[in-house]
Amino acid sequence: IPNSVVIANNSSLGIVYTENIDFTVDYAGGRIRRIESGAITTAQIVAVWHAHYHIYMAGDDYSASLTSGQLTRKSTGVIADGQQVLVDYAVSLGSISDAIIDQAIAESGEAVLTLVSEVYHDAPAPGIVIGATQMAVAQLARMRAATLLADGTINSSIARAAAQLWLDIANQYDRSARTFLARFANPVSSRSSLKRG
Repeated sequence: IPNSVVIANNSSLGIVYTENIDFTVDYAGGRIRRIESGAITTAQIVAVWHAHYHIYMAGDDYSASLTSGQLTRKSTGVIADGQQVLVDYAVSLGSISDAIIDQAIAESGEAVLTLVSEVYHDAPAPGIVIGATQMAVAQLARMRAATLLADGTINSSIARAAAQLWLDIANQYDRSARTFLARFANPVSSRSSLKRG
């Protein structure tokens, strides 16, 4: 583990050597080398302490919630109760092409026309533009979810969890857009006629 290596001349820590001055560490390869200009002499015996990685498996040792950002240790796994773990992860939102953005804008524009009164079709109020933008973002989030599910290079359980996160975002934007656009909908008649059967 980076910055966990301690090298001394003996186990009593009589002289503690300094990384990148007295020695270098190849963390990926698991090798330590003395630096010729440093204080460690040729063929000198040294004491070395370090922390090492153990790779735990998602599903076997822990479960991960992408929506809450929380890891949960599985009692059937090999992670000990109370054990400190380091998590290596990358945040990836992905990229969306201009063509897909244009498609989402076109689709949301068509959807807005079905929701708002014809009075606003030629000169939309600023609030309609906000609702249309929210609908476009919802559509982009749905497209991102579909892309993740179709990507064969991502672990299927991770892809499903990430796609669900994007779908949750899409649903939030869609609800907000529909609430916003409801103010511009055709008024509903206060009278309703019921047929008796």
